[in-house]
Amino acid sequence: MDLVSRDGKVGIKRLMQIFVRFFILDCTELTKVGPTFMNKMYDDEVFSGEMLLKWHESNKSLDRHSPLHDRKAEKAFKELCVDFIEYVKRSEEAEYDPEADYGEEEGEEDAQAKPAEEEAQEETPEQAAARKQKELVA
Repeated sequence: MDLVSRDGKVGIKRLMQIFVRFFILDCTELTKVGPTFMNKMYDDEVFSGEMLLKWHESNKSLDRHSPLHDRKAEKAFKELCVDFIEYVKRSEEAEYDPEADYGEEEGEEDAQAKPAEEEAQEETPEQAAARKQKELVA
C-alpha cells in the first residue's frame, strides 16, 4: 500500500483500475467474485465509501492517462458492482445519520427515567398529611 499512498488519489484510482482489468479482462472466470472482492477492500478500508460512490456515479474514468485504462472494462465493472454500491450507500448513510443513534439512546434514557418519576409521584405519609393541611388552609 506504500506505493499506492505515495501517489495519493491517483494511486488509489490506479489500484482500482488494476482490479477492473483483472476481473473484466484478464481473469474472466473470476468476474462474478469481483463485487465480493470489492466488499472486502471496502471492509478493510482500502477503498473509502466516498471514493467508491463517486467512482460509480461519475461518468468520468478513473485515470485516462494510465496505460491500464480501458473504458469498456470499467463500464462493465460498474454494472457488475451495482448491488455492492447500493450496500455501500446504505452503509455510508447509516454511518453518518446522527438521528439513528440518538433516537435509540433517548428511548433508553426515557425508559430508565420513568420508574424514577413514578417513585417520586408516590406520596409518603408525611407528604399526604402536608397536602391535606394545605387543602384545609385553602
